[in-house]
Amino acid sequence: MICLLAGLYACGGSHGRNVFGRVEDVHLISRCMTGRGTDIALYVNTGGGAAVGTSFSVTAERKPDFVERQILYSD
Repeated sequence: MICLLAGLYACGGSHGRNVFGRVEDVHLISRCMTGRGTDIALYVNTGGGAAVGTSFSVTAERKPDFVERQILYSD
């Protein structure tokens, strides 16, 4: 899983932490750090409501070189 996240992070492009949805609706669920210093976070977006449902995103950040970027998204 870590290798997959690291590979996706390397190909991340120029998008930020919240590609889909509104920042106000995103809530941090869990955060961990890999042995190489990459910070991985899981967010839930509850702004979809009953019609759309909840979405989840995973971000990666390697300080001080890179800002937090969304690497996975599921709705």
